[in-house]
Amino acid sequence: MGDRFEPQPGNAEPNSITPTASDLATYQSEVARGEGGAPGNYLTRVDGQFTGSTDAILKWASCKWGFDENVTRATAVNETHWRQLELGDIGNGTSIGILQIKSRDYPSSCEAVASSQHTADVTNPDCYSYLSTAFAADYKLAQQRACFDGKIDYLRDDSPSAGYPSYPDGTPEEMMWGCVGWWFSGHWFDSDALSYISQVQFYLNDQAWLHLATAE
Repeated sequence: MGDRFEPQPGNAEPNSITPTASDLATYQSEVARGEGGAPGNYLTRVDGQFTGSTDAILKWASCKWGFDENVTRATAVNETHWRQLELGDIGNGTSIGILQIKSRDYPSSCEAVASSQHTADVTNPDCYSYLSTAFAADYKLAQQRACFDGKIDYLRDDSPSAGYPSYPDGTPEEMMWGCVGWWFSGHWFDSDALSYISQVQFYLNDQAWLHLATAE
């Protein structure tokens, strides 16, 4: 698949936008102490400095953080069908962007909406998770990497569903999928996480992103 593959041409504008040096200085200051369970030294590496097709951006972020690009593609199908300007969980934390970063839990990604919970504020300059596809993918996978590396301390207290390892004692495969599910449920291999993982695996096995252009 070439980097020009683009099933969602409506992403063209946010695909072309990257945070400025001033934006990043503000963001890094806000996130330096950590956020959403991830240590600051992971999140300060997020810069969103890439432009291209939606597919190229998802591949770039996956490579940066060391994840299978097809799992990222499938996750993006499950979250938004690859629509960067999608909003979800309105009235319940407001999730923003292609991988649905919840502003309430990750306020540095969109300070305006985190503070107000007004969706009209997504166009504010500090709403990087809405304005920039690359930032959105970069930030989400930074959180996923911190999870994979065993750095989300509160997950150590979770009791996983029967048959699944405690955090962070899984195999690399178990850790990867556990962290995919954590993004949705906030917990480690609980029933909600397992349901979400199953959805992503369905889209992964079907390579559903290849059908987006004709399905909508």
